[in-house]
Amino acid sequence: MMALGAMSTFLLLWTSCSTKSYQRWVTLTDRGKKNVGVPSVSWYSSAFSLTVGLSVGLTILSCEAGETPLWRHAPSPLMFERLPVFEPTGSVISSAPSSRSWKTDINVKAHVATDFVTVQQLDQEWKSFSPRRASGRAFQSASLETTLASDGWELGAWSKQSYVASAAAGALYAINSYKSRSKLPEQQLMDLKTSITGLNRNGVRLAKTLTWDPAQQQNDWKVNLTGSINMFSLQRLTTFSSSGTLLVNSDDYRFDASAIRHDSSRSFNGFGSADSKGSGFSSDVGLMVEGGKDFFLNVSFVDFLSAARIQNVATESARFDSNVRAKDSDGNLLLRPSIMGKLSGNDLKIRPLQNTSILTGWRVPYATSFGNLILGARLERLAPISLNTIWISLPLQNECNAELDKELNFGSFGIGFRCSWVKAIVRSSSLDFGSATSLGFALSINKSW
Repeated sequence: MMALGAMSTFLLLWTSCSTKSYQRWVTLTDRGKKNVGVPSVSWYSSAFSLTVGLSVGLTILSCEAGETPLWRHAPSPLMFERLPVFEPTGSVISSAPSSRSWKTDINVKAHVATDFVTVQQLDQEWKSFSPRRASGRAFQSASLETTLASDGWELGAWSKQSYVASAAAGALYAINSYKSRSKLPEQQLMDLKTSITGLNRNGVRLAKTLTWDPAQQQNDWKVNLTGSINMFSLQRLTTFSSSGTLLVNSDDYRFDASAIRHDSSRSFNGFGSADSKGSGFSSDVGLMVEGGKDFFLNVSFVDFLSAARIQNVATESARFDSNVRAKDSDGNLLLRPSIMGKLSGNDLKIRPLQNTSILTGWRVPYATSFGNLILGARLERLAPISLNTIWISLPLQNECNAELDKELNFGSFGIGFRCSWVKAIVRSSSLDFGSATSLGFALSINKSW
């Protein structure tokens, strides 16, 4: 318990070893000024049920004939990607459209995943704690956006949340020991490195797709280059990082660590504003190669070039070491670590993390009675999180498709539907949502006129 107290002091430094402190570090959503944890599994269950019901109902209502580009059959990403501006005619931009038409899109999606506990236990006791490697990772990606497209141009408004976290196994063991009141492994040098970054942003976007199609034929190769510029307000910034080591023996301990935290929604004893807001810009780039109707490859960079500034952010830094020692009357070692800390309010310049995506798809020559299968893969990267997904689109009646995907890193399986103006998918790593380590859903509705 002596070593446990030492680690509690370090990992829960500014709240006198309160469990609520760690919950703030892994905050994945923000409702006003209140710090809350990961959305409850019951919330995801309700969202899943709603998404399934909407997808089935709207699929029945919307299935109608109409040609769709191959890349539109890919399931929605778990994070973010930049695809070409999609025209109402069902093809990417033509050089001389016969008439002006418009398309609106409404997209909502959310996904949360962790590889060391279940989603439900993230802000509770870690009963299923089991780090699979030398570090643990978790992320949440959520967005709501609406767009209006015409003649290769797209105007959109959006709201995004992105939170990524990574921690060395030693830090995870220390946190789990405190939460469960269990012993730390002895005779093991533990790395305490931890990094958490969270951004909540609202913004507007202007995008344009340019198409190079020298043959001007639908079955030939063509290249689509898409660029967009985003102006956004930074609603919340949350960061935490720590480094150091801990060594526990049967009758002794040693640790040397430091930590720093920024939170734009709080004030630390009068330092920093309790409701700091910022602003910034970012650009997205997407390059797609289409091989007629049978193949496509898209590479995109979201937040490719970006910058943001936020003023008077509450900042807390601390350093700890175990050089100060003392013993009680019975000769037991007492915990009296050396602690040095600083509170301040700082103006910060940040660069949102770049989200990289590679998406590809291929129409299988073998055809069913309703059409050809489409196979594909997607790689997504938002450092330090990597997602590798394989997907398949199964043709149904009236140009509708069933969509299935399997994410290999966190283990979610997705099932969804796509028809003329609705697209939906639900994902989970387990049929029992309470045991799932990866949960998410996406719904897209679009209409042309």
